[in-house]
Amino acid sequence: MRTINTMLHTLLWKPHGRKLSPVRHDASHDDVFPNLKLGLNQRKLRAAVLEWLPFVKRYEEKDGSVVYKQASIDLANHLGNVLNFTYSVSEPADGEWGVPISEDSSNYSGLTGMLQRMEVDFVAAPMGYTEGRDLHGDFLPFVHASSNGLILRNTRGRSKLSSALTDPFRWQVYAVGGAVLIGVVLLYLAMEWNNPFYNDDKSVEKGWKPAGALDAVMYLFGSTIHQGGVHLPESSSGRILVSFWWLYIIVMTAAYSGNLIASLTVTKEELPFNSLDDVFADDSLKVGFAAGTILQKTIMTSNNSKIMRLWEKIQASRSMDSSTFERNVTIQIKKVLDENYAFIRVIRQN
Repeated sequence: MRTINTMLHTLLWKPHGRKLSPVRHDASHDDVFPNLKLGLNQRKLRAAVLEWLPFVKRYEEKDGSVVYKQASIDLANHLGNVLNFTYSVSEPADGEWGVPISEDSSNYSGLTGMLQRMEVDFVAAPMGYTEGRDLHGDFLPFVHASSNGLILRNTRGRSKLSSALTDPFRWQVYAVGGAVLIGVVLLYLAMEWNNPFYNDDKSVEKGWKPAGALDAVMYLFGSTIHQGGVHLPESSSGRILVSFWWLYIIVMTAAYSGNLIASLTVTKEELPFNSLDDVFADDSLKVGFAAGTILQKTIMTSNNSKIMRLWEKIQASRSMDSSTFERNVTIQIKKVLDENYAFIRVIRQN
């Protein structure tokens, strides 16, 4: 005769794997399906991660341990609380995100390779989607879109204070303003030195004299920067000339101040390149990017003629300088500041 065990069992995650656990005869719905309330039963998963601001930031503690924070880690922590699991974090030894390392594209490096080899259970970092990567892992719905561009050093010096102060007017305006200042100074001196007002008895008695050339120049020039002076003319003709000069200065300084505020608020940069053809024409310019990213795969496999020429430019740059494929973004930015170098990376995210 056959004996049948009628006791009900359910699968639960135990320290040594999934095992059957008996269910009481008076069990509720939650006891029969405990994973509805227990989730993954505090199972410890393995996560892979790489720093990618602003989603993942790597911090080194004083005791030498490494801690990861920011949006992607917050999402992993939230999922751990909801699904009842913990996780450990590791980085790929090659520091890459994942590009094919075999001719048939069956083997991947970086984070994708760790998923492919089942060394980790999930990646707690943003990953660009490709058909090849999709074969080795399931992607969450897209959470952001990004655009790539060239980061170049500003060699025009428009960030200098001297440039900012001269930007409001064209050079022709400054030239005409200087000519007007010289003309007004000469007219002022001619009027004052030949004015009979200073020769009458009252002027002589009070000691009124026309201002000297240096005093006149300092007063009229000082008024252009709203400084004025102490040597006001005593004659009516001189004061009328000074009044019209001040009206001119008030209008010009108001226009200058408005243009200065506008130029500081809205930066008008003249780009050193207008197209990729200009990049190709500069033989001394080196171009690079962080290796192991989706950008590398996209540029390598593109059939667009200009992107193919860009890849040739990148390879030529690498033959001269192997650090053009440096994965550390900080080092790449330093190369941009110190050399004639263009760094291709994400410049806009939505």
